[in-house]
Amino acid sequence: MYDKKGISNGIVAGVVAGIVFAFFLILGGMTETLGSLIGWPTRLGGLIVHFIVSIIAGIAFALILGWLIHSWWSAVFLGLLFGIAMWIAGPMTLLPTLTAGAPLFSKWNLAGIQANIPPLIGHLVYGLVLGLGYCFLKKGKLHKLKKPKM
Repeated sequence: MYDKKGISNGIVAGVVAGIVFAFFLILGGMTETLGSLIGWPTRLGGLIVHFIVSIIAGIAFALILGWLIHSWWSAVFLGLLFGIAMWIAGPMTLLPTLTAGAPLFSKWNLAGIQANIPPLIGHLVYGLVLGLGYCFLKKGKLHKLKKPKM
């Protein structure tokens, strides 16, 4: 079940989280690699791919997990979980195959995980901002949200 407001909240939260994550991509020199996916291996090409993925991820977050967001705590938890899922799907699985022609799951070893710690941090930050941004848009103001029961 979905509603238009939830999807629009997911898009906005995805773009905001994408802006934050774009700094990690630029600093890490990954924008050109992403741009090569569309045959445009430049910083601009990479940012175009990045924001398309950010918007799609925001919509997916809203459709799959949006109904579970009831507090800032659930937003943080589900956002971080979503960030980990994006890291597994992206740099750990699809990106090596799509950019270098590596076999699927070729990074699923200790060396691959160690090499992908910086992208993991970026994806965790993306998920955190996505979850909190979605929560803020869904509930209105963060200070009015229910505090988690301990």
